Amino acid sequence: MPELGQNFDATQQKKMGFEPIPEGEYKVMITESDIVPASTGANNSYLQLNMQILEGPEQGREYIARLNLWNTKASAVAMANKEFGAICNACNQPQCNNSDSLHNIPFIARLKIQKAKADSQYGDNNQALGYNAISGSGNGVPAQSQAPAPSPASQPAQQAPASNPAPAQQQAPAQAPAAEKPPWG
Repeated sequence: MPELGQNFDATQQKKMGFEPIPEGEYKVMITESDIVPASTGANNSYLQLNMQILEGPEQGREYIARLNLWNTKASAVAMANKEFGAICNACNQPQCNNSDSLHNIPFIARLKIQKAKADSQYGDNNQALGYNAISGSGNGVPAQSQAPAPSPASQPAQQAPASNPAPAQQQAPAQAPAAEKPPWG
């Protein structure tokens, strides 16, 4: 067994657990992003954005946003487009074709605690209420006050970020040409 060269006292360390982050506004930045196949169907995938808290007592903790940008349910895609648009605007990146362009840009995320359902195997977790640019770095429009994203029925199939292409079977089915571009590109 390797000798540590010190007497490590775990009681002096901040607890690591699965408790949700307390409700509030946090300065965050995206540190990782990836397209992940969803367990809800062969044509469903989501964009996972790992956000690290940069300041305060929760510094270093992570919030993970999972955006159903490729989903057979139009309502899931519409909600994901709205949230992704708010994140892009908070990062001052209104046009985005690669999620890597959102990495390492500080912005504000407002989080709430989402209570677990009684039959859930998981505990309470966090949900974002909105995102804002840090003063002077973007348009500062929170997610809930943005104009709604165009309806998924009027959008073309979403394209995966170039660095993490989603397999063809994970993209949403082809749709009619869009009347207008989604707010995030």
